[in-house]
Amino acid sequence: MKGLQAVKDAHPRLFLIADRCLVFFVLFPSVVAFWAGVWMFLDLHFYPEHVEWSAWCCVAAGAVILVFFNVVQYELTERFLEPGWKVRNVVIKRLYTLVAACANVFLCRGFWMVQDYYSGVNVPSACFSLVFGTSLLICLRASCNGVASPLGTAFDEHRSFFIIQTRFRAPADKPLFLLLDSVFSVTVIGCLVIFEWRGIWVLLDLLLFPEDSTASLIICLVFGYAICIIIDILQDQAIALSAYLESKNHWFLRLAFEDAYLLIAKLGVIAVWRGIWIFCENYVADRNGPEQFLRVYINIVIGYVVPTLLLHGNSLFVLEVVLDGGMVEGAGCRVRVTMLENYLKLCARNFKAKKERALANGSSLPGLIIQRRSLRPDVESAQVLLHNTKAECHFENRSFAFSEFLPP
Repeated sequence: MKGLQAVKDAHPRLFLIADRCLVFFVLFPSVVAFWAGVWMFLDLHFYPEHVEWSAWCCVAAGAVILVFFNVVQYELTERFLEPGWKVRNVVIKRLYTLVAACANVFLCRGFWMVQDYYSGVNVPSACFSLVFGTSLLICLRASCNGVASPLGTAFDEHRSFFIIQTRFRAPADKPLFLLLDSVFSVTVIGCLVIFEWRGIWVLLDLLLFPEDSTASLIICLVFGYAICIIIDILQDQAIALSAYLESKNHWFLRLAFEDAYLLIAKLGVIAVWRGIWIFCENYVADRNGPEQFLRVYINIVIGYVVPTLLLHGNSLFVLEVVLDGGMVEGAGCRVRVTMLENYLKLCARNFKAKKERALANGSSLPGLIIQRRSLRPDVESAQVLLHNTKAECHFENRSFAFSEFLPP
C-alpha cells in the first residue's frame, strides 16, 4: 500500500486513470457477468416451461429475502461487523453478498418477466414501462435510484456494510415502521427502477440492430462507456452547479437538474450493461449452444469471485434507496468510481487501529515510540464506531455510493 500511496503522490493522473480502468474494465464486467450468469441459470433450470410461474416465484423469493435483510440490518451490524478479519465474520459477509446479489437478480428477473408475459415485448410496452417507471420515480423523489456500476462502487470494508437506507428512513427502534418501509422500498421503488431499466433495454433490443447482436453489442459498449466516462469527468462541474442552485434556494430547479443529469447517467449505464450482457450470453455462455448448461457457470463464478477478491463484492447489488434532493452541496450529482482510493483508506484505518492498540498495550510500532497510558485495553475506535453505527449513518450526506470514501 505504501507503493500505491507513492504512485498517487508522484503521479496523481496516472493513479486516477488506473483507478478508473480497474472499475470500468475489471470490476464492472464481472458484476454484469454475475447477473447474466444467474439470470441464464434461472432461465435454464427454474421452471423454463412455465414462464408465468417462474416469474412470480422469482418476485416472491427476491422480495422476501431483500425485505428480511432490510429488517435485520442493525442486528447483522451488531453481530458481524466487528473490526479485524475474524473467520466467522468474513464467511457471514461473503454469504450475505452472495445471497443479497442473487435476491436482487431474482426480483429483477421476476418483475421483468411479468411485464414481458402480460404486455409482450414490443415498442408500446417498452415505452409504457419507461414512462411509467420514470414518472413515478420522479413523483416519489427516487429518480436517482437505478444508477449502478460502473458509476457506483461499494467497498466491502465499510462500517455500513449491512446498513440499508429505506425510502422513509425508518429507525431501528420502530420495527413495524421499518418493516412497512422495507416492503415499500423493495416492492415499489425497486419495481419502478426495473420498469425504467426494462423500458430502455427493450427499446435498444428492438431498435438497435435487432438482427445483428454483434453490431448492437459494439454500439452499446462504445456509447455506454462514452456516456459513463463523460458523466465521471463532468461530475465536479455538475456538483458545482447543483451547489450554486442550492445556495440560491432554487430547490425545484436543482432537483430537476440532478434528475436530468442522473437520467443521462442511467442511459449510459444501461447501454454498457446491455453490451457486456450480450457478450456474456453469446460468447462466454454460448446461449442456445450445446454447452450452455455448463458454460453458464463461468459467468457466475467469475462474476462473484472477482469482486469479492477485490473487496468490492457489494457492488453486485443495490439495496438502499436514495432520496432526490436529500443531499447537500451538490452531492446528488456525485458518482462513485473508485477502488484504489478505498484500499488506501482501509490501510490508513488499519494503521490507526494498530496504533491505538499499541497505545493501550504500551508497545510500539515501527517509527513510533509509545508510552503506556491508562486506557481501557479492550476499547478500540472501530468497536466504538460499531456501537454507534445506528446514530452515525447520516444517509442524507451519502450519494448512491459510499461518499465517506470519496477522494478529496
